[in-house]
Amino acid sequence: MNTTVTAAMSDYRAMQRRDAEARARKRVQEMRGFYMNATMYSILIPLIWIVNLTSKGPIWAIWPTLGWGIGVTIHGMSVFA
Repeated sequence: MNTTVTAAMSDYRAMQRRDAEARARKRVQEMRGFYMNATMYSILIPLIWIVNLTSKGPIWAIWPTLGWGIGVTIHGMSVFA
């Protein structure tokens, strides 16, 4: 009987470890997705502004800056909340 209980506890611990590992992997993927989004924002928004400011016409780069910026903020809040 002691062997059965020990085996059951071992299986339970292994299951807990797998669950914890799966949660950790999911968390890392979420964080990685946010950092990729923030990196692309920080690279592309200045390029959009350069294109806008070197071309003739009204300033339109504020709209992608605000829209994407709100999206990055919400993404960050959902990942790190």
